[in-house]
Amino acid sequence: MITDPIEDLIASEAVRQGLKMNAEAMRTAATDLAGSAMTKDKLIHMPGKGSISPRDYVNSLRDLMPTAFTPAVTDKTTDPDERRTDETLTTYMRRQIGAGRKQILLSDDFDQVRSRYAASTLTAKMMDELAASRRHPGNNNQ
Repeated sequence: MITDPIEDLIASEAVRQGLKMNAEAMRTAATDLAGSAMTKDKLIHMPGKGSISPRDYVNSLRDLMPTAFTPAVTDKTTDPDERRTDETLTTYMRRQIGAGRKQILLSDDFDQVRSRYAASTLTAKMMDELAASRRHPGNNNQ
């Protein structure tokens, strides 16, 4: 559990970057930041090591422990109009287009209806003759 404001700042920065830290990353951050203080420039001053921004610290911690971070999932991602944090613009646009399209569902008797117009039926022969007469307008065999 985070009790230190600096650790809270690190966790907030990770969320701002769209990441969620696991317990191992939180313990490492607590150990690294023990005795640290915030400067007036919003940097974290670590005794004996220097100063670092919260953003840079989260990035270095993520580089050190990539498996300790997962993409943060917020409640907003359930809204189809919102772009997810782990989603590229292209996949977002494809999802939007797909959501707007009407799904055409075939009826249960689709195969039966389609069989009426098979190549061997009288209807298919008549349609072929009509198509042929339209291709050759001078030949009116009606």
